[in-house]
Amino acid sequence: MNLQELQADKLSLIRWISKLQDVSTISKLKSFQEESDVIPQWQKDLIDQRLYLIESGNEIFHDFEETIKEIEDEL
Repeated sequence: MNLQELQADKLSLIRWISKLQDVSTISKLKSFQEESDVIPQWQKDLIDQRLYLIESGNEIFHDFEETIKEIEDEL
Protein backbone atom coordinates (compact mmCIF):
# COMPACT_ATOMS: atom_id res chain seq x y z
CA MET A 1 0.00 0.00 0.00
CA ASN A 2 1.44 3.34 -1.01
CA LEU A 3 1.11 6.62 0.87
CA GLN A 4 -1.81 7.88 -1.22
CA GLU A 5 -3.77 4.68 -0.67
CA LEU A 6 -3.05 4.86 3.05
CA GLN A 7 -4.27 8.47 3.23
CA ALA A 8 -7.41 7.59 1.26
CA ASP A 9 -8.13 4.65 3.59
CA LYS A 10 -7.65 6.85 6.65
CA LEU A 11 -10.03 9.49 5.28
CA SER A 12 -12.58 6.81 4.47
CA LEU A 13 -12.37 5.48 8.02
CA ILE A 14 -12.68 8.98 9.49
CA ARG A 15 -15.84 9.59 7.44
CA TRP A 16 -17.26 6.23 8.51
CA ILE A 17 -16.49 6.86 12.19
CA SER A 18 -17.97 10.36 12.05
CA LYS A 19 -21.29 8.87 10.90
CA LEU A 20 -21.37 6.10 13.51
CA GLN A 21 -24.29 6.07 15.89
CA ASP A 22 -23.66 2.63 17.41
CA VAL A 23 -22.39 3.15 20.97
CA SER A 24 -20.98 -0.37 21.16
CA THR A 25 -18.80 0.11 18.09
CA ILE A 26 -17.64 3.52 19.28
CA SER A 27 -16.71 2.04 22.68
CA LYS A 28 -14.74 -0.75 21.01
CA LEU A 29 -12.87 1.75 18.82
CA LYS A 30 -12.11 3.93 21.84
CA SER A 31 -10.81 0.90 23.74
CA PHE A 32 -8.61 -0.06 20.79
CA GLN A 33 -7.23 3.48 20.64
CA GLU A 34 -6.40 3.46 24.36
CA GLU A 35 -4.68 0.07 24.08
CA SER A 36 -2.58 1.20 21.12
CA ASP A 37 -1.33 4.24 23.08
CA VAL A 38 0.15 2.07 25.84
CA ILE A 39 3.82 1.08 25.70
CA PRO A 40 4.27 -2.54 26.82
CA GLN A 41 6.42 -3.11 29.90
CA TRP A 42 9.01 -5.16 27.97
CA GLN A 43 9.63 -2.15 25.70
CA LYS A 44 10.00 0.16 28.69
CA ASP A 45 12.46 -2.31 30.25
CA LEU A 46 14.49 -2.47 27.05
CA ILE A 47 14.64 1.32 26.83
CA ASP A 48 15.75 1.53 30.48
CA GLN A 49 18.45 -1.08 29.83
CA ARG A 50 19.76 0.77 26.78
CA LEU A 51 19.72 4.13 28.56
CA TYR A 52 21.68 2.57 31.43
CA LEU A 53 24.29 1.24 28.99
CA ILE A 54 24.60 4.66 27.36
CA GLU A 55 24.88 6.50 30.69
CA SER A 56 27.44 4.03 32.05
CA GLY A 57 29.58 4.33 28.92
CA ASN A 58 29.19 0.64 28.09
CA GLU A 59 27.20 1.10 24.89
CA ILE A 60 29.06 0.82 21.61
CA PHE A 61 27.97 3.13 18.82
CA HIS A 62 28.64 2.63 15.14
CA ASP A 63 28.69 5.18 12.34
CA PHE A 64 25.62 4.66 10.15
CA GLU A 65 27.43 5.07 6.84
CA GLU A 66 30.21 2.66 7.87
CA THR A 67 27.67 0.10 9.02
CA ILE A 68 25.79 0.29 5.71
CA LYS A 69 29.05 -0.15 3.81
CA GLU A 70 29.97 -3.20 5.92
CA ILE A 71 26.57 -4.76 5.26
CA GLU A 72 26.82 -4.10 1.53
CA ASP A 73 30.36 -5.55 1.47
CA GLU A 74 29.06 -8.77 3.07
CA LEU A 75 26.41 -9.19 0.36
